[in-house]
Amino acid sequence: MVCNLNHWQSLSLLTRSLRKSHLRMSRLKLLVAIVCLWVGCLCHQSELCGDEKGDSAKFNFAQHAKTVFRTHCVSCHNGNRSEGDLNLANYAAMMQGSSSGDVIEPGSPDDSYLFQLITHAESPEMPPSGQKIPAEDIEMIRKWISDGAINRSGSKPLAKKKRKSLDLNLSPGIRPKNAAMPVGLPVKPNAETTRAPIPASLSSSPWSPVIAMAAANQIVLYHADPKSKQSLLGILPWENGQPKVVRFSRDGSRLIAAGGRAAAIGNFAIWDVATGKREIELGDELDSVLTADLSSDGTLVATGGPERVVRLYDLNEADAEEPAAELREHADWVTAIQFSPDGKYLVSGDRAGGLILRIARTGESLFRLASHKAAVTSISWRADSKVFASGSESGKVSFWDVSNAETGKPLKTFDAHAGGCLAIEFTRKGNLLSGGRDKMVRLWNLKGKSLREYKGSDEIVTSVCVNDETKHVFAGTFSGQLKTWRLNNGQPRGDLATNPQPER
Repeated sequence: MVCNLNHWQSLSLLTRSLRKSHLRMSRLKLLVAIVCLWVGCLCHQSELCGDEKGDSAKFNFAQHAKTVFRTHCVSCHNGNRSEGDLNLANYAAMMQGSSSGDVIEPGSPDDSYLFQLITHAESPEMPPSGQKIPAEDIEMIRKWISDGAINRSGSKPLAKKKRKSLDLNLSPGIRPKNAAMPVGLPVKPNAETTRAPIPASLSSSPWSPVIAMAAANQIVLYHADPKSKQSLLGILPWENGQPKVVRFSRDGSRLIAAGGRAAAIGNFAIWDVATGKREIELGDELDSVLTADLSSDGTLVATGGPERVVRLYDLNEADAEEPAAELREHADWVTAIQFSPDGKYLVSGDRAGGLILRIARTGESLFRLASHKAAVTSISWRADSKVFASGSESGKVSFWDVSNAETGKPLKTFDAHAGGCLAIEFTRKGNLLSGGRDKMVRLWNLKGKSLREYKGSDEIVTSVCVNDETKHVFAGTFSGQLKTWRLNNGQPRGDLATNPQPER
């Protein structure tokens, strides 16, 4: 039972005052006055808390929660000013949620994002002063949500939302009979620099102990166990300036890289991982390609860059040199792009924070997804294609439920890295690895809870990947480091050279 203790305390003080009063009052009248006061308190308690034996009175928005929100929250969350697109001034607007998704889960305070914020279980803490609202107000909101988050006295409690299960299929993808492994590739550097190059992009083979690193004028392939006797597996030349992105195909048999030189040329190339043979080189763009991906069936390539265009190449077409489609819906540079593992969808993000979910084969736009207020830096699909994540220069990461994308709101948004999140990647088990400007690498679950930190970077983390075969985490930094840790315990495993020098 929840009661207003301040009310009880004030009545007690008034009772003591009456007893000490010098007024000429008979003992009977004094007794009647005291009884009336305590009966009034009992009535107030019954109205506020309800009867434990089944009284239908419940906490509601109009009489209880609204008062708390007006006192502590609506100065920043109202119809005229709604921080995070959250309006707490009226019931209907509040139940529509915020840019981070639903904020109330009727019947479940602990699953309600708003309750997590006011209890400081999640960030950003509310109110932002750092001090929690009074305990009795928190308890009132907890009881209101538990009672079904009703609007007014007499309203029916809202049923707890039944969401489609987003649990990961623990056997995502099909392991190939013979997972591709580089054999006999050249290890002579295509470029040697006096300063260690920045790993612009990292990618891990889904089924083999191999990682790829994009560096100046070359793609370097390493064994994913840093203590392997043959750590350097091969070097693939890249003649057109800086490769911006490198990515393994879903079966690990091929590798795509894209990049170029700013305001000069942009293209992409695809290699056979086992032999190192360059199978395809396409694209004749007027600026560097910033992002690219290869579809799971190996027939489509999507690219994006400063021209604000998503280009789709159909590799089965006779004239594959020309894009099969040019999609011009982004308002700024296209900075991130990825096909879903099942090949059905394509997601692209831009420098203005725009995010578009499309049909992969046709490029048809399905939904514009509103969440990020700064550049989208990275996109990653979970292996079962139910969920994808997007990272942003705002420092936030959003999880998106594909089956609920029509709402345009994320499943969950949380602060991942102060100053900016620059890279993300899902692990095979469905957790998310991220790195950012705070020099940290972290592992998250689908609720946005930090599971582990990988410490030791001395500079901004520019790229991350995880190799599930060897259970190692890799991160490239702005100072030219390629750091490694054990996935399961965060123990460092040493560094790999970003400017490898083969044995002579």
